[in-house]
Amino acid sequence: MPENIPLNASAVLIWLPAGKSPNDNDFNAKALTAPPHPNPEPWWFAGEAIRYAYELTDKGGKLPWLKIGKILLSPDEVLEAAEAIPKGYRGDHFA
Repeated sequence: MPENIPLNASAVLIWLPAGKSPNDNDFNAKALTAPPHPNPEPWWFAGEAIRYAYELTDKGGKLPWLKIGKILLSPDEVLEAAEAIPKGYRGDHFA
């Protein structure tokens, strides 16, 4: 997992089938797909996107990939990041 993930930076979350790796176009707003499986999903705060991807129960058989600036987190790294988020983190502040 990349060190020092900026939890308060904006991020883009996408969901891909297992075994598929993203390309830059997958994170492009022009590649937007409609609900119930919208891709990509922009987030104000990376920490919230990480927690959402981790806690979502019905993922429709897809895995989360997260892009924060130039940082790309794989599904395993999203899981590691979610487990490393400090307790009390809520968006841009700590409760």
